[in-house]
Amino acid sequence: MPVRPHDLELVVSLGILLLSVGLGTLTYLTWRRERERRLAIVTVAYVLFALRGLAVVLEETFLMSVRPELIDHLSSLFVLLGLLLFFVAIARD
Repeated sequence: MPVRPHDLELVVSLGILLLSVGLGTLTYLTWRRERERRLAIVTVAYVLFALRGLAVVLEETFLMSVRPELIDHLSSLFVLLGLLLFFVAIARD
């Protein structure tokens, strides 16, 4: 049976959600120990990636009839802001 794009997007988004939650948790725990501002910024970036994964998983499983364009644009915004926060964390002195 061939893989449908819908199923592939759901699996990848679930992976993004789980990985972001795991890495965000580890980064948060490190931030609590070190209290470095960069780690706080990276933690927020991981939260944004997790929100993106959650939005797509919810859209693909439950919210198919509720304005999927809005969820797609919102999840793209989460990715954009997450990448921007990673850049800020790296570029900061």
